Amino acid sequence: MTESSQINKLASAARRLGQLFENAGHKRKNLERTMRKLKAQGLIYATTHMRDQKYLYLLHPSKAGEQRKREYIGTDTKRIDAAIKSIERGKSYDALHKQLKSVDVAISEASHMLAEAVGVLEKL
Repeated sequence: MTESSQINKLASAARRLGQLFENAGHKRKNLERTMRKLKAQGLIYATTHMRDQKYLYLLHPSKAGEQRKREYIGTDTKRIDAAIKSIERGKSYDALHKQLKSVDVAISEASHMLAEAVGVLEKL
């Protein structure tokens, strides 16, 4: 590849950077906004357990040195639906949090690489 085509390739990549920065920022904001909405609606971190095929219990994770908390929900379908939806929101929240971390890592890596590229070109 000729030096001229390398310069053209570099210039093309530089022109795309602005849109890529903007896209990353929008993605991050959207993830944060969705996470805030889920959290405001309530998150439950627990597993469900049906006793005698009709009584719902939530089994919350144990905390250091403590016994697992069991929460009785009962047979009320509205309470059962609300609990299950809240558990699903917790799982969605965690998945979005994982995506947010991935976006943050990508932004950090890109920032570092861009700073290196600028440093190389400034030496000319």
